Amino acid sequence: MITSIAANHAKGKSAQDKIFGANAAAVAAAAKYGADKVTNATIGAILDEDEKLVCLPTIEKVYRGLATNELIAYAPISGLPDYLEKVITAAFGTSRPEGYIAAVATAGGTGVIHHTIWNYMDAGETALTSDWYWGPYKVLCQDMGRKLDTYKMLDENNKYNLPALKAKVNEILGKQKSLLLMINTPAHNPTGYSLSEEDLQGVIDTVSYTHLTLPTIYSVQISVDPVSLQKKQNEAITRYRSKNK
Repeated sequence: MITSIAANHAKGKSAQDKIFGANAAAVAAAAKYGADKVTNATIGAILDEDEKLVCLPTIEKVYRGLATNELIAYAPISGLPDYLEKVITAAFGTSRPEGYIAAVATAGGTGVIHHTIWNYMDAGETALTSDWYWGPYKVLCQDMGRKLDTYKMLDENNKYNLPALKAKVNEILGKQKSLLLMINTPAHNPTGYSLSEEDLQGVIDTVSYTHLTLPTIYSVQISVDPVSLQKKQNEAITRYRSKNK
């Protein structure tokens, strides 16, 4: 008999990432049947013609040219200031909005999703993403006592489903004071889908009365007030028409 000393909320946790599982199966199949008979497109990594990992030459040159002290020294908890400013510039370019903007370095995309869930959701609240999503979204929410709901990402014509997004946003906001909406674009994982400019404008129009921040290119964090979208949109239309008479 094995006695676990883990806390009650942590007992019995296990997970098998489907993408890594598929990669392991592809590698095993290549070893068994021959690499020429197996196409492995599971992991988001670049391989050369010999199926070896590719590193961009510029990155390798800079990395290997760093002094040892730069490689091993502690960095500020939130990241190096110059780096953080360049991240903001890269994210917004010439379209930097007015208002408070800040960047923080995390341990990859998973780190920023974790921090966003923890800092922008209260216990028991529900986050929203599309019905096609990266599995760890749900794991991270559950591990922190939050929930994850989805909307149908594509309509019958395989176009981005804005009506489904709007309906689900309204539904969730009828139950809680704010909403965390996670949109993975470009190159959505796992479908590869990228929102067009028209799609993005539709999302912006849906949440045009909210405070919008972009933690990373991997996720979009949106805080919204507990008011129906339709009411707010009608008010915005009325204001617009009044100004343009």
